Amino acid sequence: MNLIEILKDSLALLRKEPKAFLPKLVTTFLYSVYFLWGARLTVTLYRLTDEPNTAGLSGMMVQVLLFFLFIVAILLADLLSYAMYPSIVAAHREGKQVKLLQSLKDAIRAWKVIITFGAIIFAVMTAISLPATMLALSPYGTGNPLLTAAAGILAIIAVIALSIAVFFVVPIAVVEHSGVIPTFLQSLKLGMKHTPELLQINLILLVLVTTSLIITMLSEFQGITAGLAIAAFIITRLVQALIYSYICVINPYVYLHVKEN
Repeated sequence: MNLIEILKDSLALLRKEPKAFLPKLVTTFLYSVYFLWGARLTVTLYRLTDEPNTAGLSGMMVQVLLFFLFIVAILLADLLSYAMYPSIVAAHREGKQVKLLQSLKDAIRAWKVIITFGAIIFAVMTAISLPATMLALSPYGTGNPLLTAAAGILAIIAVIALSIAVFFVVPIAVVEHSGVIPTFLQSLKLGMKHTPELLQINLILLVLVTTSLIITMLSEFQGITAGLAIAAFIITRLVQALIYSYICVINPYVYLHVKEN
């Protein structure tokens, strides 16, 4: 597996098919709405705690419910947008015209696998993060840094193992149109076979994600004017969308490269 070739080809696709940025631009916009809405709700709740009133609290409960429903909708949209990229990459590699609507249809067709994939990721990450957080905040953790470090290392190992096991799930489901169990078994088989290469790829993706998060945090410095804050917010979100688009293209490129070789 030639990682340099895969990275270059992924970048070349985005240059030749700029429409491939659109799915992640849409989800980044939705996450920005979520961020701003959440900030507004927090301010409103803070004010209600100072001056509580029944009507205000009732209205706030409705807003909080709508907010959580919006979060669910965003997560589903994020999964679907991620699942569009195998179809986009496959069409590009075959010399066909990239059609976003067709890619969306291909992603929806694999909805069982995608929902299962999202549920497994959520369940495993929750199972890993909650005990680790509770240990770090407990007297046992704060008084025993070695124990906390060991728990952190185990959590990192578990995340790496999960990322390798499910790395190929979405591209297999979308490209091969396979069912839930065969898709996960095939992904696990390929992940175990190509573990060294996937470790390198996941390290690259981790660097890209970290870069995206750092860029996002740059827009949240205190003391800048409202105009600059808005401009920084918009620019950093755009850069974040570009980076995540690149990440989403790399994943199916790796699968197709493995499949063809």
